[in-house]
Amino acid sequence: MSSLWSLLKRRRGFRQLWLGETTSLLGDWLSYVAISLLALQSGGGALALAVVFAGHVLPAAMVSPFAGVLADRLDRRSVLIGTQLLQASLTAAMALAAAHELLIAVQLLLFARTAVVGFFYPAKQAALPRVVAEDELVDANAIDAATWSVTFAVGTALGGVLALAGPVVALSVDTLTFMVSAALFSGLKPLKPEASSNHRDSLPRPAALTELGNAIRFAWRRPALAESVLAKTPLAVAGGATWILLNVTADDIGLLGSSALALGLLQAVRGTGTGVGPLLTRSLAIRGIAPMKLLRAAMIVLLLAVAAFTWFAYRGDGELSWWLALLVAAFVWGLGSGSIWVLSSSEIQRRTPDAMQGRLASADQLCFMLGQSAAAIGAGLLVDATGIAASAGLLGVVCGSALWLLLLSATAWRTASSSWPTRARPLAPQQP
Repeated sequence: MSSLWSLLKRRRGFRQLWLGETTSLLGDWLSYVAISLLALQSGGGALALAVVFAGHVLPAAMVSPFAGVLADRLDRRSVLIGTQLLQASLTAAMALAAAHELLIAVQLLLFARTAVVGFFYPAKQAALPRVVAEDELVDANAIDAATWSVTFAVGTALGGVLALAGPVVALSVDTLTFMVSAALFSGLKPLKPEASSNHRDSLPRPAALTELGNAIRFAWRRPALAESVLAKTPLAVAGGATWILLNVTADDIGLLGSSALALGLLQAVRGTGTGVGPLLTRSLAIRGIAPMKLLRAAMIVLLLAVAAFTWFAYRGDGELSWWLALLVAAFVWGLGSGSIWVLSSSEIQRRTPDAMQGRLASADQLCFMLGQSAAAIGAGLLVDATGIAASAGLLGVVCGSALWLLLLSATAWRTASSSWPTRARPLAPQQP
């Protein structure tokens, strides 16, 4: 832990990036619970909840091809500041819509705000290797994940309390955090992308999709990088579907008679796990265990935890022992999620040239968010059709496991095919 704090102390740029993101995240989670409960209490069922979930992720996926290119063309500091100011304006409008009980307007504004978030993530990921050394990337990403965990745990727990006062209060606080975050990002030095040293990968190209395609082909030629870029997709599918189960379970069972408190507690415990996981992973990496082996082990832990959460939710009776089992499963779920996030992000940053960091970060984000949205909507439809909340978790376990096995098979095939010896051309007969 001392080396992690030391990194924050000696790297001013990383400290500014960390403070800005931390402030923004804390506000996000304050309004997260309130918006989820607003959807549930509107009477729309699990599908309405899935729409809110998709509203938090799908628009960012839609802009990813353009966001990655933008992060590889413009000063990344300017992109970070601009996204925070835009989100502050949209969140203020959401608070106004919530005050007038205009749920549709809140959802539309949420979609717009999430689209802006889509430009933030590639710029932040591309900026990180510029403010720390290469051998500090795992530590930097571990701090990033631990911070996400703390802000998620604190923010969702406080959000559960603030939700009792209504969504307007939470959204108003969220607006202020975006403004503070923009001020903090302004303290960064300019972060203009470096030119690629490889002529074939030198950009710009005329079309955003063409540029993104170049980055994806670059990753596909390198199996370990390709696996890192796609590693979050099985996580997204398993987690997105089970997220529906978590929310429905909290709403059905409640805690001390309150759905908000139950949801806040479950999300806070899961968030705590996402912070502990990277710290555990880092300690194992220091002992010499290869990052890709740790990444695969973390995926197994995640899938088992999601399966356990689904089972306990299905067998739920509201007793204390059941709550404890559910909380342990949620914690281990977060443990696996946080580890996968840090390991895959660090490997992408380590294996990618600076001129391509934004595009591969956006490809990573695109796959993750599409997987989350599709799984959440599919789970919402399944729960509404069957009336069984646990069917959402089962869908996540089965589809997440299948995707991961497919990913392992594809990268193994790619590794084997790239190492096959080429057939030697027969020598031409010598002239007499």
